[in-house]
Amino acid sequence: MQLAQNAVHGAMAGLTGFSVGLVNNRIVYLPIPQLVATSPRTMSPHGTTWERIVAMTGQPNTAPPKVEAREDELILPEPSMR
Repeated sequence: MQLAQNAVHGAMAGLTGFSVGLVNNRIVYLPIPQLVATSPRTMSPHGTTWERIVAMTGQPNTAPPKVEAREDELILPEPSMR
């Protein structure tokens, strides 16, 4: 109950892109990008799970269109910036 109340307080204060959680027994606002940055879980924006979520929520599908490679094209991975 307390987490939900604090989530509402954050939203009413104009905060976006956050989740509410407990850290060291204190309620804190956690930025969503930092929450998912180290998550091993991913979801394909072209998979059935994502399509079900879009259909259930009635939101527009903002995933970029899937690009199909032709047989005569070679697709190389983008170089990483490390």
